[in-house]
Amino acid sequence: MINIIVAQGENREIGYKNQLLCHLPKDLKHFKDITMGHTVVMGRKTFESIGSPLKRRENIVLSSRTDLSVDEDVIVINDIDSILKLNLKYPSKQIFIIGGESVYLQFLPYTSKIYLTQIHHTFENADTRFPYLPDIHWKVESEKFFEADEDNPYDFTIKVYKRKMVSCLK
Repeated sequence: MINIIVAQGENREIGYKNQLLCHLPKDLKHFKDITMGHTVVMGRKTFESIGSPLKRRENIVLSSRTDLSVDEDVIVINDIDSILKLNLKYPSKQIFIIGGESVYLQFLPYTSKIYLTQIHHTFENADTRFPYLPDIHWKVESEKFFEADEDNPYDFTIKVYKRKMVSCLK
C-alpha cells in the first residue's frame, strides 16, 4: 500500500531551501512511529537533506541520476514504475512517500492514505508546496489536535486521509 506522510503549513507549504519549515518534536515522533519497519521513498534532494538513511526502515531514493553515491543500505531506483511494481508484487507492504514536492506529485494518484500534519501557521518564505487535495477524492479518517508548547512552537493537527472509492456504476 502506498501512503504519503507530510507536514504542511496553512498554504500547503512544506519546505524552504530543501529543509523542513520548523521543528516539531511531537510530529517527528509521529513520523518515526508511523514509518518504522516500513519502506520510505524519497527524492534525491530529500535524502541529501536528511543526510543518512532512516534507521530500521528500507530506504529508497527515487532519482534520475544513475551516478548517485549513497550508503550501501539505500536503494536507488530511477523510475516510479519500479516502485509501483513493488507495490503490486507485495500489496500488504507499507510504502511511505516522504518527499519532496515532485515525488509527492508523482505518487499522489497511486496513494491510498495520506498522513498529513497541518501546521497552524503560514510560512512566508516557503519554496515548495504539497499538492491540493480535492474533497471529492479524499475523506478524513481521523484527526488529532496538538497545542504549541515549549518544544513545539506551533499548534498542529495530524489528519489521516483515506482515498474515497469511486463507483463507475450508476
